[in-house]
Amino acid sequence: MVSTSHGVRRHGGLRWLAHATLLLRAALLAGAALFVGGCATAPATATATTAAAATALTAQATFTPLPTPGRAVAVRIQARTAAGQPLAGAVIALRATGPAPETGPSAPVAKTATKEAAAGTYDAAAVTFPAAGMWQLLVDIQVGTAKQTVAVAVEVTCQGSGKAGGTCCADVACEPGLFCVNTACAEKRGSVGTPCVVAADCDSALCTSGLCEAKPTCTDGKANGKETGTDCGGATDSGCAACPVGQGCGIAADCLGGSCSASKCVHPGALLGTGGNVTWTPILTQGLKNPGDLAFHPTVPDQLWVTSQADDALVVVLDTGKPSQSFKKYIDGSHHFLEEVVAISFGDAGTFGTCGESDNRYNGAGNPNEFMGPTMWPSALSDFDTYGPNAASVHLDMLHNTSYCMGIAAAGANTFYVFNGQKGTIDWYDFKIPHPHGTDDHSDGLKRRYTGVDVVRVPGVLSDLVFDMATKALYVADTGHGAIVRLFPEQAKAGKSITTWQNEKNMQLLDNTPWETAAHPAAGLVHPSGLLLHGGFLYVSDNATGKLHAFRTATGAHVNELDSGFGKGALGGLAAGADGRLYLVHRTKGKVLRLDP
Repeated sequence: MVSTSHGVRRHGGLRWLAHATLLLRAALLAGAALFVGGCATAPATATATTAAAATALTAQATFTPLPTPGRAVAVRIQARTAAGQPLAGAVIALRATGPAPETGPSAPVAKTATKEAAAGTYDAAAVTFPAAGMWQLLVDIQVGTAKQTVAVAVEVTCQGSGKAGGTCCADVACEPGLFCVNTACAEKRGSVGTPCVVAADCDSALCTSGLCEAKPTCTDGKANGKETGTDCGGATDSGCAACPVGQGCGIAADCLGGSCSASKCVHPGALLGTGGNVTWTPILTQGLKNPGDLAFHPTVPDQLWVTSQADDALVVVLDTGKPSQSFKKYIDGSHHFLEEVVAISFGDAGTFGTCGESDNRYNGAGNPNEFMGPTMWPSALSDFDTYGPNAASVHLDMLHNTSYCMGIAAAGANTFYVFNGQKGTIDWYDFKIPHPHGTDDHSDGLKRRYTGVDVVRVPGVLSDLVFDMATKALYVADTGHGAIVRLFPEQAKAGKSITTWQNEKNMQLLDNTPWETAAHPAAGLVHPSGLLLHGGFLYVSDNATGKLHAFRTATGAHVNELDSGFGKGALGGLAAGADGRLYLVHRTKGKVLRLDP
């Protein structure tokens, strides 16, 4: 409560602490000072610092809600002349110190400015008394150059009488049948439109912008309560239905289609559009010969790398999709490291891997010897530029137990999974420490082959792989079987070793690799080729049909499909750009295209 030497008066018990009526005496002439006097009804006299006549002023302080520890309250100061006229144009600020010495010192409350809401009425939106006890509210008043500070005693407490209007911090401080509402015991909680500070002040348990709001319903036309959208979302907490596309969401369950992206519900498999017409925007239409796969650089998002299988080359698109776009091409003059290169995948150690559909024929210049496998490269374009257009001199490592390699997936550090088209297996390579550019030290590399999973190559068709770092699952386009399989290679059991090439470690067999079918021909797959994990979906291109598919990774459900119209043999690798668009290669036309739904 607020107290002066004249006692306490309560007004409206539920909202306002009693006014403290103070007599202020101030000379309005320049250089005069303000003084605290006696009662408002019987003004006392005071000696002014000048010979000018003095004018008596009064000020009142009220609080909303009642002051309790740690809770912000609004303070209103009303300043008037002795004649009862509002004192307009003053500058008033509030401070507080306390509690009183017998209860121990407390840190002062920082000065808070007031705003003149009306002539003679000054409001401070939030003053907080940190602890219970007797505080001094210091009212700093300035009229012209005259200044004075008036002290008002304020009792900050959680425990009043317990009766209606008594101070409280919680319901337990009130008598049975009463509630603590805005720090005062009341017979009921606030109805819609009444002031509030916390949700418990309202019978709807919803306090918004300082007023009690109606309890949310699923038909009130608002996004309120636990809802994430207008009358929808909030999973099971709100009791409302899931949201349609375009409404807000926090998790997938908030959306009708189970797809939440950037806090908005999106169409399942949204990279393929929503069923209407789509636009295929040409990105690169030159420099490619039978492109197989493509990938964006992980740290240079507008740099797109594309494999050019027919001429053993890599093509790098710079400033992809911008007016400043250009490209560079790097050809393997040795016809070994990039021979028939079909697949590419960036790792997280500043490297990327490639592999090709070859048994090492040196572009027809030599007899095949099966000395083939994945190659590891630096991901910095400057390395390629330093060594010139012959990419052979740039490579960092190569291992040699996978002929007709049809797909590759980075799996952390310098490790990669590959599709062995000759053996029908999934192989794994760890290049360990790269050798110097262009040399051939392969002695530290590790190799594994996973048995129990048979995959089938279709000549000339990319069989992509993608590794989910979160679940440690490997997705494989089993092109020949028309299916997508999901392996869990880290759960396989070590088996025997296979003797391999001189100066390379033996390849270890891993038995009983757990696997399952993630998508099969029943979903319309014939020759699945490119794979992309994005936003909780697995996107698949089908080389035989020219169709694109989207599957939910959590359930395997087929949620979207788009016929590209490009026909048989066209589709290969897929990639998602930083712009949220799908990019793909058109193998037969030698292009890179962007899908704009």
